[in-house]
Amino acid sequence: MKSNKHITKYDMVIAFGFLIFLVWFLLKVGNMAETRKQEPLVYNSSWDSSVTQVRDYLQNNLKDPKSFEAIEWSKVAKTESGFMVRCKYRAKNSFGGYGIENKIFLLDKSGRVLSVFDYQP
Repeated sequence: MKSNKHITKYDMVIAFGFLIFLVWFLLKVGNMAETRKQEPLVYNSSWDSSVTQVRDYLQNNLKDPKSFEAIEWSKVAKTESGFMVRCKYRAKNSFGGYGIENKIFLLDKSGRVLSVFDYQP
């Protein structure tokens, strides 16, 4: 028995179009992965400008981590040895009262907080 199915020019155009789309999609995914590799490890969140590594550091080092309230974040600055960011925040102190701190955080290239010191405007 012979099959009545023949490949038409229309079928070829659709197959070729699908092939072009597939190649485009794979190149796009590859470029997205490459772009992610180039993004800095330390960056300001587009949602609230926070810096994940600094927020985590504060949560692990404050007297009352639940009391942490960010007031202001500076933009992350790249330095020779890593990154620098300023955070102004409110949190409870050792006496249970709230205080406002304005600190500079120095982070290494892997995003680990190396040192913290008071911001002097």
